[in-house]
This record gives sequence, C-alpha cells and structure tokens, in this order.
Amino acid sequence: MPQPRVLVGDDNRTILDRIKLLLNGEFQVVGAVETGAALMDQAVELHPDIVVMDVCIPGCSGVSAVLELKRRVPDTKLVFLSMIQSSGLCEDVMAAGALGYVLKERASTDLLAAVREALAGRSYVSPQAGDTM
Repeated sequence: MPQPRVLVGDDNRTILDRIKLLLNGEFQVVGAVETGAALMDQAVELHPDIVVMDVCIPGCSGVSAVLELKRRVPDTKLVFLSMIQSSGLCEDVMAAGALGYVLKERASTDLLAAVREALAGRSYVSPQAGDTM
C-alpha cells in the first residue's frame, strides 16, 4: 500500500524542515512551500491526500484556505498548524471543513495523530486548543 501523500505549507523554512522530518517515513512528503499561492498551485498539480499548513500562511489563511482547497482539490484533507491558541479561529476553520488544528508547540506530539485521524476522515484538535473552545 502506498504511503499517503502530504503537502506542507509554512512561511518559516525551519518549521517546514521540522514538519517534513516528523512526517517522512510514515507519509510521503510531496512538497513543501512557503506561500499560499504556491500551496494552491502545488495542491492542484500534486493532488496530495492531505495538506498540512500554517493557519496564517501569507496569501491564503484560515477559512479562505479551507474553502479554496475544497474547491480546487475536494478530496484533499486539511490539517492546520498554528501558534494561535484561539477558540474562535479553531472553531471557524473546523466548521469550514478542516479536519485538524495542531498547535505548533505540540507538533512533535500531536501532528502524526492529527494526520492519521484526518486521513481516516476524523477530526483532531490539540488538547490545549480544545481547552479554549
């Protein structure tokens, strides 16, 4: 069985590299981009199984990112990474159709679980983000 294909987006190259390291092995990272425009272009070109992206990536963030990805690649799942522990933002993106919201400070412990859950069609929110909901 082929590994699920993941596209990663974050405007911080160090975080991108860290996320790729976390995901590689269990998943196939097919791309890593630093802007919303590049993320959308790569999602359309590569049709990943899942996109893991910063909730505030330049050029495409939050609810607009969910809606645009659903329009362009409807079968692709979406998990957000964020430094923002905001119940409102988390609720908004999850209501729009994202399947995960992982706090960056919890990525090393929560991201793999979030991606697995999203691929299974279930949602995952970092416990600390959920505490604010």
